Amino acid sequence: MDKEQLADLYQSQQYQEAAVYLKGFYQEGAADQKLLEGLAYCNRMVGNYAEAERYYLELLNINENDLKTLLNLASINFQRGRNQQAGNYYLKVLDQDSMHIGSYKALSTIAQMNGEIPLSHTYLSKANSLDPLDIDVAYELAILDIADKRYGQADSILSLALSADAENILLLKAKAQAKYGLQDYKETIAIGENLLEQGDQSDLLLNLLAPSYYFNNESEKCVNTLHILEERGDLKEAQLYYMAMSYKKLANHQASIDYIEKTLDIAISPNVASYYFEKGDLLEKVNQNQKALFAYRKSLEFKVIPITYYSLALLYDHKMKKPKIALQYYNSYLATKPIGKEASPYIGYVKQRILELNKENQL
Repeated sequence: MDKEQLADLYQSQQYQEAAVYLKGFYQEGAADQKLLEGLAYCNRMVGNYAEAERYYLELLNINENDLKTLLNLASINFQRGRNQQAGNYYLKVLDQDSMHIGSYKALSTIAQMNGEIPLSHTYLSKANSLDPLDIDVAYELAILDIADKRYGQADSILSLALSADAENILLLKAKAQAKYGLQDYKETIAIGENLLEQGDQSDLLLNLLAPSYYFNNESEKCVNTLHILEERGDLKEAQLYYMAMSYKKLANHQASIDYIEKTLDIAISPNVASYYFEKGDLLEKVNQNQKALFAYRKSLEFKVIPITYYSLALLYDHKMKKPKIALQYYNSYLATKPIGKEASPYIGYVKQRILELNKENQL
């Protein structure tokens, strides 16, 4: 083997050529560790993971406890989507070295991909206990704690990590989330405004700042922040409420009314009217007419659907025998100006029935 030629291939990153060159010296079953390491490495570098795994497995037969080989096999299996096998190799690494943070991080990632969030948290907690200043571990662990509303725990983890990197944007943003969860609105504002000065105007940050301003009685800042979010898209129910109440504190009552109406509109499902109509129709079918009337009227409180007026008119007309009230609902139905082919037979019937009821009233 020409070591200078091999070194040149490595240096110029011609790993495919190096793999072909090394393969010429390979003999099946030969326990040449350096050769196997070279073949495994070159094949891995060119993305030929199956071939690389073959040589790493041969190396594992030579030394089943070699950490480097176990880590390479774990990584290759993960890259091939074989997460269970990768996890098994990382666990074998931890059997040899219980302080190997990289394995805990990898196992946490695999657990998250499998939807095993508590297990992921366990691995990250272990990694964090070994090195509280590992920024990636601290951030991921804190985010899991925040998602599970363990805000105090997240805050402690982030405080330690920030002692090593006080200007880390991701850590600061997570810290703001933890402080908001702890209802420490002043600190949330302090961190948030610091991030704003650094150019972060993300929706996440603004959605932390706006309610924090509201609860800290900084109504004008709350309104200004929510207007930025409003320009980016529709505000959600809670945001609209904070806007309305902030305008109220600012004595801008008309604006407050406008936003409380928007809050009510978004708080009520647009389908509620249909649900009550269907309930009324079902009650009518089982002759629970009084309950059906209540359901139809309740439907109209949420949204006017023409067919609801029609159903009420029929109910009063033919089942309740109250033609005067029926006439009112027939007229209300026509007043909605129903359109479409499906409405045509109803319109024809209603007009004819109105004529008949008016005639009966004249007699």
